[in-house]
Amino acid sequence: MPELVELLDVKGRTVTAAAMRAQRGSAAAIVAKGGDCALQLKRNQGTMHEDVVEYLDNPPKSAELLSHQQVDKGHGRVERRTATVCHDIDWLLERHDWPGLSAIGKVVGERRLADGSESADSRYFLLGGKPSAERFAHVVRSHWAIENADAPHRTPALGVRRVDGRRLGARSGASAGASRRAIHMRLPCVRLGNVCKRMRRATIIGRTWISGNEVEAVGSASSLRQRMNAKALGHWRIVSWNVNGLRACVKKGFLDFLEASGADVVGVQEVRALPEQLPPEARAPEGWHAVFAPAERKGYSGVALYSRMPPQRVVTSLGAREYDVEGRLVIARFGRMAIASVYFPKGSGPNRDNSRVPYKLGFYRALFDMLQKLRRRGPVFVLGDYNTAHTEIDLARPQSNKRTSGFLPEERAELSRWIDAGWSDTFRRQHPGEPGHHTWWRQWGNARADNVGWRIDYVLASPAAQRRVARAFIWPQVQGSDHCPVGVDIAPPDGATPGS
Repeated sequence: MPELVELLDVKGRTVTAAAMRAQRGSAAAIVAKGGDCALQLKRNQGTMHEDVVEYLDNPPKSAELLSHQQVDKGHGRVERRTATVCHDIDWLLERHDWPGLSAIGKVVGERRLADGSESADSRYFLLGGKPSAERFAHVVRSHWAIENADAPHRTPALGVRRVDGRRLGARSGASAGASRRAIHMRLPCVRLGNVCKRMRRATIIGRTWISGNEVEAVGSASSLRQRMNAKALGHWRIVSWNVNGLRACVKKGFLDFLEASGADVVGVQEVRALPEQLPPEARAPEGWHAVFAPAERKGYSGVALYSRMPPQRVVTSLGAREYDVEGRLVIARFGRMAIASVYFPKGSGPNRDNSRVPYKLGFYRALFDMLQKLRRRGPVFVLGDYNTAHTEIDLARPQSNKRTSGFLPEERAELSRWIDAGWSDTFRRQHPGEPGHHTWWRQWGNARADNVGWRIDYVLASPAAQRRVARAFIWPQVQGSDHCPVGVDIAPPDGATPGS
């Protein structure tokens, strides 16, 4: 959701989201762009949910509550909705850190049908902007209208849809009507390559509710490029992606992704091809400088790094043949800044055992020693497939994988050693304690659709590099591999400009 927020002008508007998208990162992105939130709260927020429910269900005598009630009747059905808002939440802010939080709300729906049956439900919300009870009720009802609506007919024009016989653009529609409007969002769907078997293009979809009219924004690869390029002015974007075979990924839209990503540097892992085996457009894309470190064994491992500006220096060796033959490292220098694209080994052996764990940990340690020296010279970013989920919230099923390579105690301890030495997990630093963020899924059993995955792709930053990080992200919507891209937006190295 933070990526979608970047695409829209939410200043002075209220953004709503269902409980699955009610995360600190989403709230922070909305607040940063001048918007307010109305985020539904459920048990996925743990003790915060419990605190809000307890307070609003059993308010103390001193509580200052605002209420608004609305009754609808029709077809033998009577529905009463009561919206309650509390602005006095200092007690909650002392216990929980939530960006832009200034109020909490509750909506109780009571229904009586023609047959005499009755039902009731309660929903709880985190609010920004201190809305009145009437305003809060309007925002929530508008959000439910979208959730209950059928999927609209899409037109191929970006940001344009016929609504009530009129043709609206997303931008112009957003600026029409009252000065305060509600924008209701669902996570965008971004797919690359074979989205449509007849038209190989990328699509991005964002649904908004503007002044009572629904507008669907659908774009082709060019519009995706405009949106993924939505990074802050003056920033560099660094992206990492295990492509699970670059030749196959090229057929699925990798080159479209390269252009659409808005990236200045793209590190690629598991290339699984010699440079001469790649199509020319992947070996030397127009407007990019490319460096490859293939494995000696064909069809195995291999890393690459694409950059808009040429690196001053490139290193592809750890100085140990046992690791260098597998093509797992590219380090490029841009001024004082160094960016490493790394494919860390798996610990599982050919017999589905953990026989390669010692080799994996040896690689970790050898690279750690090299990078510790390198970071003395300037900022260092280490991006790639680490083949290790660091903590229990970094995979969907930690209990059943405690004896599986990738989540063994000794592998996790090695990654902890890096963190303890000052390396920052850039994404986790901005999204602490949030489960469900994964970067790799098995290719069977509907794992990706059900988000039964692992977060094993990271961008680690040295202390000097971390100070440059403006935003860290994961793009789970991007298809083309069993992994998805991850990355950071940063202050550029000296002498560089975005897109150079």
